[in-house]
Amino acid sequence: MKTPFWDSIEPYLEAEKMRQKIFSRLVVSVMPEGNMFRIYKPFIYYWKDRIKGKIIKITVPVGFPTDFCSIPPVVRLIIAKLGRYNGPGVIHDFLYRYHQIVVGNLVYAVNRKMADLIFLDGMRDRGVTVWKRQAMYYGVRLFAWLAWKKRR
Repeated sequence: MKTPFWDSIEPYLEAEKMRQKIFSRLVVSVMPEGNMFRIYKPFIYYWKDRIKGKIIKITVPVGFPTDFCSIPPVVRLIIAKLGRYNGPGVIHDFLYRYHQIVVGNLVYAVNRKMADLIFLDGMRDRGVTVWKRQAMYYGVRLFAWLAWKKRR
């Protein structure tokens, strides 16, 4: 007997519901220059720490400027400027700018490798395809050190 369509799609719908609980809704306004955006509502990512297994709430405040993901024009032929990776890109920009996560009264220092791993985890949590998230992760590991040093 053939499985009904709605039975076969149920796991995917459940996965999408979980993804929506991990990230808040990303609401931005376009800045005057047109290639940057400003966070319009607090953006939250509930990240699961790989070592301790704890859920850590990362909040990007209203007014934070972002370009989502800095994808070079030549790479945009295979990876679009906008996609499921926008939210993780905002988190990554935030961590690169401030190098820390504030949780209540605690401040966690974030090094570059950790910021990049959080970006990778975020893309996985948003359902970005494996090849795309790996390409973007290795892209930031190889080339984003300049942005990290600039903001130190």
